[in-house]
Amino acid sequence: MDYVYDEDYSYTTTGSDYFSNNESPEVNSTVLVTTLIISLVIFIFAIAIMWKIFTKAGQKGWKSIVPIYNMYVLFTISGLKGWLIFIPIVNGIFSLVCYFKLAKSFGKSAGFALGILFLPVIFLPMLAFGKSEYIGPNGEKQNSTNTETINNNAESNSVTSNPVNVSDLNQVGTPTEQNVNQNNNL
Repeated sequence: MDYVYDEDYSYTTTGSDYFSNNESPEVNSTVLVTTLIISLVIFIFAIAIMWKIFTKAGQKGWKSIVPIYNMYVLFTISGLKGWLIFIPIVNGIFSLVCYFKLAKSFGKSAGFALGILFLPVIFLPMLAFGKSEYIGPNGEKQNSTNTETINNNAESNSVTSNPVNVSDLNQVGTPTEQNVNQNNNL
C-alpha cells in the first residue's frame, strides 16, 4: 500500500483498499460458527436456570420462556403485582425490587439479592440448582394442602364438628359407601 502525501500534509491510499480484510473466508466462518455455538450454549443454560427457578416456585417451566409473560410470572413469584411490568419506568425500578423479593421468596438474604443483581451468572444458577426451596411470595410461608386439616363445623355447613384430614379423603370409597359395606357384612 502506497501513501501519497499532499502539500497540506494529508494522505490518501493507493492500491488495495485500506479496510480490506486479508484473512481467509474459512477463518471468518470458523469464528462465526464458534461464536454461534457458544451463544447457543449460554442461551440454553439461561433457559434451564429460569425453568428450574419457575418449577421450584410451583409454576410450569414453559412460562419461563414466553417473553413478557415470564416477567409477569416472575413478579408474582416474588410477591409483586404482575401488572407492574406494563408501566414504563416503574417496571425498571420494580425489576430491581423483584431480585430482592425473589431472594427472600427462596429464603435468601439481601446479600444474596445483591449477588443476583450484580453477578446473575453466578447467583441465579445457585438459586436454581442449589438446595434452596421456595418459601412463598415475599418469603411468607405457604400451607401445604396435603397436611392441612379441614374443619367441618356448623359455619361451613357440615354434619359433624370433627376435623377431617385431607389424606383420609384419598381412600377408596366414601364414608357412606364404607358404612353400607359394613352394614351388609352384619
